[in-house]
Amino acid sequence: MNILFLDGEEVRHKTLENIPKNGKLISCYTAEKAIELLTKKNFGIVCLDHDLGPASGLTGMDVVDFLCKKELSYRPSLIIIHSFNTSAVYRMDTALDGAGYQVMVIPFTRDLFRGITIDEGTITDKGV
Repeated sequence: MNILFLDGEEVRHKTLENIPKNGKLISCYTAEKAIELLTKKNFGIVCLDHDLGPASGLTGMDVVDFLCKKELSYRPSLIIIHSFNTSAVYRMDTALDGAGYQVMVIPFTRDLFRGITIDEGTITDKGV
């Protein structure tokens, strides 16, 4: 199962641990690239940051708007918001929840995926 990880900080991409065993992590640094990837590949899990830095003219909220308005040929099973921007997290979570997505808000740590397993295409959160 493909996992999309969007974050503007290089160090976060390098320090991620505990990628689910049956998951393939695909990283990107800009909202523009995330939107492009979402249209080209199927993702079971989408991980979004909000503040992406000066390299991106867009934010994680633009990806949320895309997911809520665009008809994709698939629907991600889980969206994880890992931003520390609390007001943006609230807006992102509210929009995704209103569009019927399964959402988890987990502030970023290198152990972001701890407790999440993928077995035969099913995502489980062990609540660790």
